[in-house]
Amino acid sequence: MSLHQLRVDPLPSSPAKSMAVLHPVDIYIGLRLRQARALLGWNQQDLAAAVGLSAQQIQKYEIGANSLSAGRLYEFAAAMGVPVSYFFDDMLAALDIDQGEIRIRKHARHLFDVMALHETLNLVRAFCDIRDDHLRRHVIQMVRRIGNAANPQGALKEELLAAPPAAND
Repeated sequence: MSLHQLRVDPLPSSPAKSMAVLHPVDIYIGLRLRQARALLGWNQQDLAAAVGLSAQQIQKYEIGANSLSAGRLYEFAAAMGVPVSYFFDDMLAALDIDQGEIRIRKHARHLFDVMALHETLNLVRAFCDIRDDHLRRHVIQMVRRIGNAANPQGALKEELLAAPPAAND
């Protein structure tokens, strides 16, 4: 299913109900916003200052409590130096769509949690500082070997890299 084929029912119109139900697409975009911010080494206040909002508003966007308008999404993308499409990358793989019901798959949440770890961010930043392609390939091989030695069965790797899980995830 492609993104343009995705049919999303409107959010509940009741204010009380809409506050209790967060739309999975808003949650996903919020997770991508948090991920981009973290990869830049920014805190919520830094991002808020870059787009003229409060840190509290950034937090609401990041947890999916508030939907991002197209204009606001564009402002975030411009401030962080990413294309607007960044916020939608891999969205269909992260969402479980079953008879009109949409939810974020557990493995997608886990990947976002892993990407938010300080260790992961430090590793990514340090890797990006390596300009030599040959050396980068060696670093990747080294990290894979260390990971395989630490986890010979590859259970975590298989869980993270496997095809999206079944609908009962």
